[in-house]
Amino acid sequence: MMKVLRNILNHKPSSMDINSTSDKKQTYTSWTPTETEDISNIENNTNEYNDDNLEEKINLDEVNEFKEKKSESEGTKLETKIIDAIRLVYDPEIPVNIYELGLIYDIDISEKNDVNIQMTLTAPGCPVAGDMPHWVSAAIESNVDEISEVNVEIVWEPPWSTEMMSEAAKLELGYL
Repeated sequence: MMKVLRNILNHKPSSMDINSTSDKKQTYTSWTPTETEDISNIENNTNEYNDDNLEEKINLDEVNEFKEKKSESEGTKLETKIIDAIRLVYDPEIPVNIYELGLIYDIDISEKNDVNIQMTLTAPGCPVAGDMPHWVSAAIESNVDEISEVNVEIVWEPPWSTEMMSEAAKLELGYL
């Protein structure tokens, strides 16, 4: 069938296909295959797209890539919501949110929308070291509906420094 369609598309009109008359009207004649255009296999080609070989016709890699991109964009939207929630938490001694300060090291979102966060503090002796993970967890849980569970872990490696702050935080604190 594909061969017949290809031949039809490649068929060049002849003088018999379109006839012009002197009063600018055109008459059309039907197309008939030539000797070189094989139409005897049309019935044999009807199952060309059956379920058994459909995978050959569809590029499964392209389908999977599309699904991954869709999933990534959905994950990116969720991560953006989480970051926006974290930006609501401020270090009590510094007038900048903890995300811009560079205290959040990692945000991991599972397929079940459980969130695991690794964060640090500006100093090991920070007076709110016991409270800040709860503030982060509460900010996410109260502002992002899609989340199932939030776990916040304080880590000390690498140690925090002012180089970890965003440009906005550095500008706000007079480092730029």
